[in-house]
Amino acid sequence: MRLNVGIFVLHVSQMAMFVVVPPMLVEAGLALPSHWKFYLPVVLVSFVLMVPAVFYADRRNHHKPVLLGTVLLLAAAAVLGLAGCGRFDVRNFPTPEGLYQASLRQFRGVNETISSRSSVSNPNLRAAAPASVAASSRAPPAGRG
Repeated sequence: MRLNVGIFVLHVSQMAMFVVVPPMLVEAGLALPSHWKFYLPVVLVSFVLMVPAVFYADRRNHHKPVLLGTVLLLAAAAVLGLAGCGRFDVRNFPTPEGLYQASLRQFRGVNETISSRSSVSNPNLRAAAPASVAASSRAPPAGRG
C-alpha cells in the first residue's frame, strides 16, 4: 500500500509540473510553440544528473538510501521551486531561470525515484542482476559458437 501511495504522489507531482509550469512560462515571456526549448534541455540534463546516483546504487547495492535521497530531493524541489519561482513573495514573478532550476530538480527527482523504486520494491531484481551479469560474461561452452 505504501508503494502505491508513493507512486501516486510521484505521478501527481509530475503531472502538476505539466499543468502549472506552461502558463508560468507563457507569462514569463516564452511563447507556447517554444516550450520545447525549455523542456528538452531540462529532460536531457536531468537524465545526465540521474546517472551517477543510479550507478552508485547499483554498484554498491545501496538502493534504499538512494531512494530515500531522491524522495528528499523531490521534497526540496517542491520547497525550493516555490522559493526560486518567487511564489513566497507575490511581488516577484517567476523568472525563466527559476522555473528551469525548479523543473530540473523535479525531473531529476522523478527520474531517480522511478529508477530506484523498482530495485527497492523487488529484491529479486537485485539478487538476479549479479548472476545474470556473471552468466553473460562467461565463455560459451566448447563446441558452440
